[in-house]
Amino acid sequence: MKKNLMLFSLCCWFALLTSERGAAQSFDVFNAEKRLTPSPTAASLGSYGGMNVKKSTGGIGKSIPLFQLQQGAISYAPTLEYFSTGTRVNDWGGQLGIGWTDSFTGVIQRTVRGVPDEYASQRGAVTPDRLTGYTQEGLDYLEEVYVGLENSAGHDSEYDVFSFNVFGQSGDFIIKDGEALLLNHQQGVSIEVLSTFPYTFTLTNSDGTKYSFGINSDIEYTQYDNDNACDDGANPNPSLPTAWFLSKVESPYNDVVHFTYNTVSYSYMYDYNEFYDMKNGIEAGDGFLNDNSHYTYFASMNCSRYKVTTTKYLVAVTGLGFSLAFNYDDRQDLYGAKLLKTVSLYGSGGLLKKQASLGYDKVVSTKAMEPQLAATISASEDLGTLKTRYFLTSLEIGGSDGLPVQKYGFSYISPEELPHRFSFSQDLVGYYNAKGGQGFTPAKEADYFLQYESGGSLLHWKSYVKTSDRTPGAASRFGMLNEVVYPTGGTESIVYEQNTYTTTKEVLEPATQEEFFVNNNPNLTEITSEAIRVPYGQEVRLSVYTGYANGEYPYDNDGSLHRVEFQLWDVTNNRVVWIPGNNSSGIVTRKLYEQYIESISLSPDTDYELRASLYGEGTTLEYILNYSSEVRQVLVDEPYYGQRVKQVTTNSLYSPPIVKAYSYKSFDQVEHNLVYSEKTSSHISNERSGFGSYYYTEIYEPCGQGSDCLPSPRIIKRYRLSSKSRFDISPYGGFHIIYSCVTEFQDQGSTSFIASEYTVESNEATTRIIGDFTPSVPMTNIGWTNGLESKRYHGSLTDGEYSIAKEQAWFYSGWITSPQTINNYVVHRAFKPSATYNDMEMNYAPYTVYLYPLYSRWYQLTSVSEKHYFADGQTTSTVSSTTSYSYNEKDKLLAEEETTSSRGESLTKRLRRPRYMIDAGLDPQGVYQAMVGKNMLTPVVEEIHLNNNRQLSLTRTNYYSPHTGIYAPAYVETQVEQHPAEIRFRYHGYDEQGNVLSASAADGPTTCYVWGYGGQKLIAKVDNIPYATLASVLGGEASIRAFRDRLHPTDAEVESFLAPLRTATSLAEAMVTTFTYDPLVGMSSAADPNNVRTYFIYDSFGRLAHIKDNAGNITNMYDYHYQGEGI
Repeated sequence: MKKNLMLFSLCCWFALLTSERGAAQSFDVFNAEKRLTPSPTAASLGSYGGMNVKKSTGGIGKSIPLFQLQQGAISYAPTLEYFSTGTRVNDWGGQLGIGWTDSFTGVIQRTVRGVPDEYASQRGAVTPDRLTGYTQEGLDYLEEVYVGLENSAGHDSEYDVFSFNVFGQSGDFIIKDGEALLLNHQQGVSIEVLSTFPYTFTLTNSDGTKYSFGINSDIEYTQYDNDNACDDGANPNPSLPTAWFLSKVESPYNDVVHFTYNTVSYSYMYDYNEFYDMKNGIEAGDGFLNDNSHYTYFASMNCSRYKVTTTKYLVAVTGLGFSLAFNYDDRQDLYGAKLLKTVSLYGSGGLLKKQASLGYDKVVSTKAMEPQLAATISASEDLGTLKTRYFLTSLEIGGSDGLPVQKYGFSYISPEELPHRFSFSQDLVGYYNAKGGQGFTPAKEADYFLQYESGGSLLHWKSYVKTSDRTPGAASRFGMLNEVVYPTGGTESIVYEQNTYTTTKEVLEPATQEEFFVNNNPNLTEITSEAIRVPYGQEVRLSVYTGYANGEYPYDNDGSLHRVEFQLWDVTNNRVVWIPGNNSSGIVTRKLYEQYIESISLSPDTDYELRASLYGEGTTLEYILNYSSEVRQVLVDEPYYGQRVKQVTTNSLYSPPIVKAYSYKSFDQVEHNLVYSEKTSSHISNERSGFGSYYYTEIYEPCGQGSDCLPSPRIIKRYRLSSKSRFDISPYGGFHIIYSCVTEFQDQGSTSFIASEYTVESNEATTRIIGDFTPSVPMTNIGWTNGLESKRYHGSLTDGEYSIAKEQAWFYSGWITSPQTINNYVVHRAFKPSATYNDMEMNYAPYTVYLYPLYSRWYQLTSVSEKHYFADGQTTSTVSSTTSYSYNEKDKLLAEEETTSSRGESLTKRLRRPRYMIDAGLDPQGVYQAMVGKNMLTPVVEEIHLNNNRQLSLTRTNYYSPHTGIYAPAYVETQVEQHPAEIRFRYHGYDEQGNVLSASAADGPTTCYVWGYGGQKLIAKVDNIPYATLASVLGGEASIRAFRDRLHPTDAEVESFLAPLRTATSLAEAMVTTFTYDPLVGMSSAADPNNVRTYFIYDSFGRLAHIKDNAGNITNMYDYHYQGEGI
């Protein structure tokens, strides 16, 4: 399949790649931005953690849970998620179509930077000073790194970045010295690297739940297509793991949920790029598009780029007593990829309990494909895939009878208006802008580069550069979700507006000077205008009109009798101002009824005047001078990339609409009011001119024969212009824009509001060490607190003022968790050197090196303050409180919170967890060390309450290990003030799943518990007997365990097994309560100590329908209707 096009001369281009010394030195083509990333379907799984995006982005998010499942200590809630700030033209979408993602499983993704980490044999530590000093050691390092890049193995200067996302927990890590080093996660997550070829992982969160990735070969592999012309010049990467899917989840109590996948392979287009290479000199070997008149050189290339992926799609999730089955349709845009069709929940015996069905609109673009793009794609099926998109339009969730009970509908803004993928009609961020052009290179950036970066020396090549208008446009709203219809029949509609940023503009204040003259003499009259002055240098508009004041002109208007001659004089410098139309004497001549209109440049601090000769009685002259009297700086809002939410309207069937409007204007707090400004609070990325770059090389021209002959050096400046920016223009946590002030008006009259302030902290650009060329370089990861809400104001519009009723504030801080900075070097070779020189700086000429550090850091909430305002006539009083938080530096968990009121009272709560107990020497049995080893960090061992630093109470929960790997409370102590501690509660035993078997108050009777349905449900609670007696009555421990492990017993079997509890004479004093269940639905019956049974009956959707008493009589009935349905 052909996927590249050489616009000018393919053979001439590759002739450059084999040039000899003294000939042209080539650009390295394959150094187009090349970082191996996950497939579109896997990448969409990694985005759902970002669905909880704050209003600071202007985006809208929706979350729709399908089911709520529980497997012991494991909660699983598969959910559909939507978020958008605009539809990106090149987005392939995931298995739910455009804009939607899911939380059905977890994923670890990798972006390969430099050499793939598993193939990195060496990571040399070369400090920047050894590079800037042009040492041989530094040159050896650069050459070794570049050989590694060419071979995808060897010396590596960058760490791959891994990102995990599992059920709302997300973060990044690198692998350093064989171990995972977290970069930015807020909780005590532990990641273990299990193997290297291929990598497999376990992630354990702070409660000890373990997530295993890739252990059943649940791994995605991706590689570049060998036919990518932009990647020529380097050996293609091997097929590398780029995503690891969640294989299973294990709780600390031996609960397990398994995830099963099928495999699919496909090739997809991920990039289209254009390159223009120029230089200000012609060398030997330059055989195409040489411009001898300007002594310059030009070459061009464009290509589409493809990846091949073998990935996974989820087909089943199984636990004790349930399974989920996922069924799909084939997609027509990514051949081989899947589109989710149904999710079915099955219970015992494979019986269907619930099913979610999804419907889509297949939208095929009718926009014509640009010839330059189409020429790079030879296969007709590829043309069709680029035009096809899927949009989720319906979701129906039904019960065991297969009939839908909950119905959702989704509508979008004119998705049919979207163009094909990789259309030239997209802005710099990738949103549709409906503008287009002949190429993909942005016109504004290309013009700037050719004019200014080259000093104008390359402007004659402008006609060869194919460009498009890639500025923002209102069309970025097309394809965005704009209405949700809910099962209630109510709707929610969304109105968007384009993002904006505030800037200053010069506004010219217009002014006019005009005069009218009449010649009342029979022959000639000389006239002089009033003084003409302008306040600053500018172009003015001078209009001169001639006419006749004595009625109809009686002669031929040939200028012999009546005419006007005029000049504009610089009186200050006593000279004639040349204006267009002047003859050699500087005089402009006009006959009657002729006009003269022209723009003229005037200087400040200079007096001008118009001098004119009016010939013939009745001849008239009128002049009008239009100029600017002053320049004012005014604030204006300019459009920016993407959309933000303007208004959300919620409509129900029987109540008035709820309208919420959003303002992004800046505000300040002035006492107890908010004062709004005209300035939008947006912060935008520094786009920089990342589309063009240059570097210098020095070549030696050969000379004639003789021992005195020395080659003559010549400096060549080389330029590259590309359609793709090398800079990341989304530094705000992946967003290109962020708002620091957002106000939500909560009623149609915009009188009630919630106004929020957000922190703005962007990732930073990298540092150039050597070289002139600018390659694609990642940013440093320092935007830790970006987008966090820092203040919130609740209030209302009262008497024209935005009065605050309640004010809240959040304060954050962070710390570096690793004592070392992880330095990464991007090494780029702009051309293949043609020789080795004695001048070391010459040997460095091909190379550019950038340094970007990666940091391991957490931010933490350090305090929250709250203030209430109470208006009383002309005065306003306040009541406030502040809660401060401190953390254990090792486990990053909350250790203390202290609340101080405005009256100075202080309430403190201290939390001591396993890590603290170890460090304090309070772990004589090693139990807490073992818990930390399993990453069980969150259990609170001691909780202390203080009032003004005086202890009120202490509660200590002492843990032990009743079974191997199981850690549970043994007894609970309490201490009131300084009185001796007392044991208040004891746990006498647990089974191997961590279920409590018996417990008692300190001196009270024992309560025993019997578990069933695989240990997931409590089936009996028996008071007033020791557990040994209960076990004996039920046939012993082995019998109890055997029945516990049965997943699907019938109600009759449960009642039969528990029957001895009510008949045994040894339990005569016991109080027995028993339960049966319909797993995945709910409790089916309960029998009290008097053996009076209550029955619970459910409908096909799992909702409680009615309750029956012991005699089978219906005591309660439940009928469900959504608002708007007939009853």
